[in-house]
Amino acid sequence: MEPPEAQARLVADAEKAGYDNDTACLINSRWLAHWRLWSSRDACGAPAPGAIDNACLLAGDGTLQGGLTWRVHYDAVPEAAWRLLARWHGGGPRLACAVVAGGRIALETCRAGGGAPARPGCPVAPPPMTACAACA
Repeated sequence: MEPPEAQARLVADAEKAGYDNDTACLINSRWLAHWRLWSSRDACGAPAPGAIDNACLLAGDGTLQGGLTWRVHYDAVPEAAWRLLARWHGGGPRLACAVVAGGRIALETCRAGGGAPARPGCPVAPPPMTACAACA
């Protein structure tokens, strides 16, 4: 696995490159916020985020839950960034969505592919996004 700062750089490069094949992948906002803190220079020994947990974004039938809010419950990353994060941290499932005119992500097109079964009820409060007290 790449060191945290190298992961941050590689994912940032994938995000700058944009969406591959007009596809975005949804990712649990809480997990992504934890990963961003862990991979930052301010991490100061923060624990690794563990496996990606997107199962809580799904309803029992495997479709997206209703009432999800961008940057509260989920965020979107280019497929290349998703592949990197999934390779390093595992988990899932991959939630691929079409990117339509104007860069809008069409949530109605999202499809789960592989990974954990649905587990409704994502926690919505993100972890603190500041450096730990020992570093301040």
